[in-house]
Amino acid sequence: MKPNQRMRPLQLLLLIPLMFVLGLGAPSHVQAGFWDWVTGVSEIPSEFDKLKGKYEQMERSLQETQDKYNEMTDKFRTETDMLRAQNDQLLEQNSELQKYNKEMADRLMLLEERDQLQRQQTKRIVTVVMVAIGLLVLYFILTRVMRVLVWQRKRL
Repeated sequence: MKPNQRMRPLQLLLLIPLMFVLGLGAPSHVQAGFWDWVTGVSEIPSEFDKLKGKYEQMERSLQETQDKYNEMTDKFRTETDMLRAQNDQLLEQNSELQKYNKEMADRLMLLEERDQLQRQQTKRIVTVVMVAIGLLVLYFILTRVMRVLVWQRKRL
């Protein structure tokens, strides 16, 4: 063996303690990050439990919200159905009242026409009576005037 080849195992043996000493030296940023990661890995179960608790709480909250939503939706559906039924009833009642109003308007127009005809008839009757009275008065006056004239003629 050559002298270099014998020295090789010895060099390797000396290199191991040197590496060990260097490894115990000041930790580098990579090692610090590694140790943080190792401690972080040890904290994962507690963080997982916290996250699991938050998840379960959010799941319960979501379920409660869904239940409230379903309850409110059912309530609104019921109220909507009731309001639709009431609206249909009011529309039917409105239709009946419109028919009734039309009948009453027709009756009112008929009564107004009758009243107008009656007023015209009354006006005609009053006119005829006044003319008759006027003619009677005129007849009376004319007969008196004629008598006076005849009396004065005879007297002269």
